[in-house]
Amino acid sequence: RTWPQEVDGLVMVDTATQLMRQIASPEAVAKWDESNRRSVPEAPEAVMLIDAFAKIDAASPLRELPAVVLRADKPWQPPSAQKESDPVGGVTFADWEASEKLLATSLNAKFVTKTNSGHNIYAYSPQLVIDAIREVVDDVRSDAKRTARWRRARTSAMGHCATYTTSDVQRRVRNQTLERAA
Repeated sequence: RTWPQEVDGLVMVDTATQLMRQIASPEAVAKWDESNRRSVPEAPEAVMLIDAFAKIDAASPLRELPAVVLRADKPWQPPSAQKESDPVGGVTFADWEASEKLLATSLNAKFVTKTNSGHNIYAYSPQLVIDAIREVVDDVRSDAKRTARWRRARTSAMGHCATYTTSDVQRRVRNQTLERAA
């Protein structure tokens, strides 16, 4: 949302979403945030969820674009969670599943729930992540072709000298995709 002109598609891999607030109680979300703010040797990277959600809320709405949401199908708990605490620090796996479904619905995305994986889908089922990325890239390229044809037709009808070729648009999309992947 920060750079909407730079994003042409999304692959969300078992992501924490601000939509969790529509599923879990405020107390559960606060506990979840607290659990994720802790850094431990097994999980040295802490996440400030409530702060991130506020930034997402303040951003411009996301435009519709090709998207895939991959969701873990095996319950998991972050290493920073206290053993005596509720699952995932207040948020249950059922809450997580529901928030991922809500995310996929809000993005009008393909929703993949059979991942044979816990949270780190890219480690347990890397081919699923690769396939999702390829699918989104193909959708973006296909859309670029439609846009290029529409621009050529529109430009010809309006009598302008500018032309847009499909190969120009494909090259630009391919270069942007490679830059983002690097």
